[in-house]
Amino acid sequence: MWSEGQRARYRHGPANIRPGDVGVVGLEEMVAAFNRSQERLAHGLERMSYDDMCRPSGYATQTIGDSLAYFHFHEAQHVGQILYLAQFAGKKGVWLS
Repeated sequence: MWSEGQRARYRHGPANIRPGDVGVVGLEEMVAAFNRSQERLAHGLERMSYDDMCRPSGYATQTIGDSLAYFHFHEAQHVGQILYLAQFAGKKGVWLS
């Protein structure tokens, strides 16, 4: 969904990211890209077979199915982090109480 330059800005270990910094993606654009990625992911998964899931993914020795399971866990971890930040910011209705 992003160019290699956009992706590089958000890889593990970059310097602090502040609004207005070069290469920073705005929230609206980030949400729109996320929504497009989910549509593409769902469309792709509908077409995949078990044999497709058993093919190498390109990440170490993982299969496509292994990589999908890892990224599912990884994204769930980020949701938990966001919930803690929302609670810290005093937002009401956050599950973690």
